[in-house]
Order: sequence, then C-alpha cells, then structure tokens
Amino acid sequence: MSLIYDHFLNHNITLISPFSPDFHIEGLEEIVPEGLNSFVRGYMTLDLVGARMRGEEPLPYKDIIRYGYEACEAFLSDYETRSFLRSGRSYDLIILDGAYPECALGLVYRMKVPFMYINTVGFYAGPTSISGSPAPYSVTPIFAKAFTDNMGFVDRALNAFWHLGAMLGHRISVTILQGVLRKHFGPQIPHRAMEISMLGVSLRDRIRNVEIRRRTRVTDTAQRVAKQKWQWAGNIVRRKDGRWGPKVLEWPPRTGKRCVGRPPTR
Repeated sequence: MSLIYDHFLNHNITLISPFSPDFHIEGLEEIVPEGLNSFVRGYMTLDLVGARMRGEEPLPYKDIIRYGYEACEAFLSDYETRSFLRSGRSYDLIILDGAYPECALGLVYRMKVPFMYINTVGFYAGPTSISGSPAPYSVTPIFAKAFTDNMGFVDRALNAFWHLGAMLGHRISVTILQGVLRKHFGPQIPHRAMEISMLGVSLRDRIRNVEIRRRTRVTDTAQRVAKQKWQWAGNIVRRKDGRWGPKVLEWPPRTGKRCVGRPPTR
C-alpha cells in the first residue's frame, strides 16, 4: 500500500470502474456508475470457469458481441456519468483498458485528451491492431483459446480462423456502438476507426507504423538501437590506424585493352 500511496502522492487520479470501491487512497477518486455496475454484475453471475473445465464455450458468441455496445449504453445513460461529463473537468492523460476500449474512446474524443492503453487480463490485439500495430493471425495466439507460441500448421490455421471470427464480431459490435456514441456525443464523432482518427492518421496509412510513429513522435526502440550500433561501429572504424593508409587511398589502375566499337556478338 505504501508503494501505491507514494506513486499517487503527487497526482490526482479519477478512476471510472464498474466495481464498487473497496479501499481509499488520498488523491484517488472513484466513479462507479450504477447502470454500468448492474450490467457487469449480470455477466459476473455466469459460471465462466466451470464452462471452461467442462470444455464448453464460456459465453455464446452473440453475448460477446453485444457486451461492448450494451455496456456503453449503460455507462453513458447513467446519471453519474452525465454529471461527470457536464462538470467541465480537465485531465492531462486518459489510460484505457485494452479490452473493449471503444466506448471510452468516445470520452477521449469528447475531452480532447491524450490517451494510452494498458495491458490487461484477457487482452486481445484488436484495438492495438486498429491503432497501427501489426497482429499476424497465424503468429499471435488468440486470447480465447489454448493456443501457444508452439503451434503446428493446423493450429496456426485454426488460430487464424478464430482471429478472423473475432475481427468480424468486433466490427459488428463497433458498428452498433457507433450509433450509441453518436446518440450521446453527437453526429460529429468519428466513425469506426476511432483510434486512427484520434491519431491524425488517415485510413490509407493504417498499416504504416513508421508514419504513425512520425506523427505521434513515438520512438521505435529496435530501430534506435540499430542506428546507435552502426554509429558506434563507424566510430570504431575511424579510430583504426590503417584507415588512411596507402591501401585505402591508392586505387589500382584499369588493366587490359578495352574493345572499341560494336561488340562482336549480342
């Protein structure tokens, strides 16, 4: 607890959560919309672990799709959420959960504040892929299945199939959620690729990570390290004694006779 307190000591943090608070830290304010809390409690009554142990799917596919936009409607329709939006508060940074962040991105657009993702339990690569990060279907194990990095050809094909199914469900959910956001924030809110619109990157640049890094001024660590390695290697070469020796400065002349005119054969 002391580490958490020291971390929050110089910051005022507002946490919006669907769960009732069970502790208090100075400088931390928790907002728990009752509508969102009731909606999430309805999902918490399901026996997800038991279904996994029986080899069954924890949730029907349609319930997974509708969770995003129904939770968003419950959150934005709540009186406490509307009071928070009308309060006129300003923030320096918004940190979003990596799972189902589309509704919270509506708040980001409304408040015009920089944002970042955090990695969470059950994190999937959908939002980061839309933001520009690559997510190869046959390489990245899908979060809902037991695939690991050690996959054969058949497992990779199945993994790609589940990724495509998740992408289709995500697109359907976000399309419906778009109507919820426009209902509460107005028709001017960007369409489905909301993350890209907030980054200032057009749809044609969605896969060009270099362009996204340039516009957002994010440094590619691997590229930076490789550049510094080449700079260091050049520095070492310049310090060698034989760098400006005769072997480097003297060029051997061309030997032999050059054929003049049309070549004999083509």
